[in-house]
Amino acid sequence: MNTEAVPKDTLQLHSIEVKNFRCFAECKLDLHPRVTVLVANNGKGKTALLEAIMLSLESFVFGMAPSKPTQTILARNIHRTLDSDRKMRECLPTVIRAEATVNAVSVSWERNRTTAKRRLGERVQSVKELRTAMFLDPDGEEHDQVDLPVLAYYKATRTAVIDDEEISLVSKFEDSRLKGYDDCFDPLTTFRRFVEWYGGAYEFLRKKSVLRKSTNLPQLLNTINVAVKHVLQPTEWSSLVWQYNDDPKKNGILTVEHEDGRRLPAGVMSDGVRTTIAIVADMAYRCCRLNPHFNDLACELTQGVVLIDEVDLHLHPGWQQQIATLLTEAFPKVQFVLTTHSPQVLSTLDSDSIRVVHVEDGIGDITTPDFQTRGVESTDVLAEIMGIDPVPPVPEAKMLNEYRSLVETRNLDSRAAADLRSALLEHFGPKHPVIKECERLERFFAFKDRAGKG
Repeated sequence: MNTEAVPKDTLQLHSIEVKNFRCFAECKLDLHPRVTVLVANNGKGKTALLEAIMLSLESFVFGMAPSKPTQTILARNIHRTLDSDRKMRECLPTVIRAEATVNAVSVSWERNRTTAKRRLGERVQSVKELRTAMFLDPDGEEHDQVDLPVLAYYKATRTAVIDDEEISLVSKFEDSRLKGYDDCFDPLTTFRRFVEWYGGAYEFLRKKSVLRKSTNLPQLLNTINVAVKHVLQPTEWSSLVWQYNDDPKKNGILTVEHEDGRRLPAGVMSDGVRTTIAIVADMAYRCCRLNPHFNDLACELTQGVVLIDEVDLHLHPGWQQQIATLLTEAFPKVQFVLTTHSPQVLSTLDSDSIRVVHVEDGIGDITTPDFQTRGVESTDVLAEIMGIDPVPPVPEAKMLNEYRSLVETRNLDSRAAADLRSALLEHFGPKHPVIKECERLERFFAFKDRAGKG
């Protein structure tokens, strides 16, 4: 492990380097200190890089909490190539190397797998040093005032299904702070865990109101709601409300309140609202569990690394234009690594946060655009960053381009122009903006021709 004095950060990830991992024979990704967004075609390595970061952060969790189970570099993650016999050959070793700053110390660690055989382990290097860098005792016991980084990975397959009948509310709230790392890389269970804790906290305060002044639960619950409310702004849904059951023997349910006062169970909200609530509430919950000494500033002061695959998943384009900004405002100290296929997301970020991923013959090539993206139209981002023509490849678009060309070359009197205009009017209608634009183009060139003759 390499160490040297650097500006203090609880945790900031600087780079991830992989060898023989999934689609990459080799690739290195340098990360932005605040938000990194990965852009690539399908199957070109965005999720592979997130998975590599997740596996490296698993080592970090294990360094702080040795009792926590860790995921391994699975055999299916080993890079494969086609050999001379037209058979797929495994390339080893598979290596994931991370460089980060941990509490004013520059740290590097790696995970590697040297065999494709099952049941054989892998090596995780520098775990002891990671624990020392976090100022934890060698046996993993945490100190009360050590700031712990929030870590989470929300996959594109994430769900936020709530079965109110199966919820088992938490009744004790004095558990280890390291509970904030439970299932932090497993999106299928995190939201249920949050609901059980959130509802349990309200039920606890309801039944033991005499203890309300001796616990910081009200502050933590409010902190979570502030974060959720902030990110939900574009939807007009405002906050989480725990609705008690009239029967004290039965659990209440988690509801979401609209600005007009309506409340609906969280489980029946749209996929976009529900999954966004799940991400934000889960993050806020973890910040509060990991750093209760921050009280109501837990979301504002907690550092860490959070990975979100397809951050635009299920979101309306208007919300896509705001989601990255809203997340970084709600959690200003967290380092985000996101992936997206949405030009709306990219148009809200500076180009130095964007990483365009290419892979050829297993060699990853990651570039940062020279073209500034923040504040430009989504169509420009689509063309310049993603390499996609904003005009769809359909016959109507081709006809429109041909008609515009005839206007510009002064061939409006031709039979071809008449046929095209008729077809365009039938498809778009006379009041459509593209027809109005064609008519303006016709008038412009007619005026230009008259002026030239005069």
